[in-house]
Amino acid sequence: LLSLSLSLSLSLSLSLSLPLSVSLFLSHQTTMQEDYSPSLSSNPMQRTMLTCSVCGKQFTSHANHRDHLNIHNGSRPFNCEVCGKQFKNSGSKSNHMRLHDPEKKFLCQICLKSFRWTSSLKAHLDSHIRNNGLAPDIAHAILKKEIARHRKRQPAKPICVQTAQSNACVDNH
Repeated sequence: LLSLSLSLSLSLSLSLSLPLSVSLFLSHQTTMQEDYSPSLSSNPMQRTMLTCSVCGKQFTSHANHRDHLNIHNGSRPFNCEVCGKQFKNSGSKSNHMRLHDPEKKFLCQICLKSFRWTSSLKAHLDSHIRNNGLAPDIAHAILKKEIARHRKRQPAKPICVQTAQSNACVDNH
């Protein structure tokens, strides 16, 4: 406890004269010392919350907390092996990697044009609505069917015990 309070007061006094990235690192180290537990409980009532010392956002995973700190310190540890572009988190890198993938996985069932992203297919279906009088509910049904087909085509992955804050986080993972 004495060493923790010494490191806390040392980091507070040093942060006044150090660059932001160094003071963020010191602040992060203090937070990790206070919050670290070897295994985060799967029981939500016993789960240790890790708090970002910069913005206060909370995390249940050390990995998510570590990745979040890259937003504040400007670190970009995830590199594209094809073009060298750097990213702050693995999800952004994964999304970028689709640019290099020649396969366009989302198909318009009206004109058979294909797209890399569901958002591009949705925008394209909107053009069918505007230009060809396609009913919006039919376009929405086509989009839902195409997303479901795409998800079924994905190869099965090993079971992961990591928890997520939303379905979007699960899809991104």
